[in-house]
Amino acid sequence: ALSRPGTASAVVKANAYGLGVDRIVPALGKAGCRTFFVALPEEGVIARKHAQFADIYVLNGVHAGSISIMREHAQKSSLAFSTVKGSSPGAA
Repeated sequence: ALSRPGTASAVVKANAYGLGVDRIVPALGKAGCRTFFVALPEEGVIARKHAQFADIYVLNGVHAGSISIMREHAQKSSLAFSTVKGSSPGAA
């Protein structure tokens, strides 16, 4: 084999590009997706409702006003993607 088994991630920002987070995230989770990317912490709150044990990364980074939302809903900054992969929930 030329490659090892891998995993897939999904970008579900902007309401899953207009397709509906409430429909898309559960379907992707059922298919085995465990990592999601959103643009804003508020989008991550909605995604978290459908993916309780997934890694959720915020693409726009961490801002002073977003830290509490990110911690409360176990979101991570995509700016630190390589350093937080597999870290415990709640790490921002």
